[in-house]
Amino acid sequence: MTMHSSSPPARPTRPEAQGRRPGTGVSRGLAVVLGLLATSAASLNAVIQNQAQITVTFLVLLAFFAYSRRFWIIAGVILGLAAALKLSPAFLGLLFLRDRNWRAIGAMALTGGALLLLSVLLAGLEAHRVWLARLDVLDRMSILSMINYSPEMLLYQLQHWLTGAPGKGMGYDSPLWVQLLPKALLLFGLFVIGLRRNLPMPVALLALSTLVALLGPLSWMHYFLLPMMLFPALFLRFEAQRAWALIALGGVILSFPLYVKLRGFQQPLLMSALVPTLYFCALTVALLIPRKT
Repeated sequence: MTMHSSSPPARPTRPEAQGRRPGTGVSRGLAVVLGLLATSAASLNAVIQNQAQITVTFLVLLAFFAYSRRFWIIAGVILGLAAALKLSPAFLGLLFLRDRNWRAIGAMALTGGALLLLSVLLAGLEAHRVWLARLDVLDRMSILSMINYSPEMLLYQLQHWLTGAPGKGMGYDSPLWVQLLPKALLLFGLFVIGLRRNLPMPVALLALSTLVALLGPLSWMHYFLLPMMLFPALFLRFEAQRAWALIALGGVILSFPLYVKLRGFQQPLLMSALVPTLYFCALTVALLIPRKT
């Protein structure tokens, strides 16, 4: 059987990569990640609330590190564990499917299925039905929050602003088109990423994790920890100068000081959510647009 995933990304051939000292890329990536962790509102929010997203982010990164080392089954098991803690990592299995890596896909499916069965046996089927019903209610709402980086929430606010209709605080009156458009964009984005097999795995993971965080049922700021940890992948997609510009812009937009400043501007749109949402939307589009050769 021929595997199409697997090998680590080819070494860069751009001019600025030539003559670089060993370890420069690792040091640069580590500096980016530590800088974002130290200054971002998302990381501070996750630590203060002791969010499970911290563990999930670690597991996802560990899974794809194992994948880059060709430990297919271990990668699938770890990603299946992450998906058992939070649903969103299940979407990342698309990257295994993109590579037609059936070992990783099978390991992920078996792990997730086994943990789901164990959960049903321990908590009972009724508890899971209640949880799914609550998830369905949340999915039909447009939650207005300063820490919700959701295009759906912004569409909801924009619709009420343009029509002059008063909106309900939790978005119970969200129009059908506001609910469906993000889902359609998510499906389209998944389709595009599935087709873009030429994207290096770190770049595809950055694009997919950002897409899912933006267009999933909930888009709390701490869900963007994973995309932030993957910002060094921008150097695999863009020239160094542009990559640094995108990272610096993101560092400012996602910083806690700017978040505090923007909290005072909530009408007609929640600026503390609008600015990061637009940044991540633009970043996702930039990652997926084919580059001229």
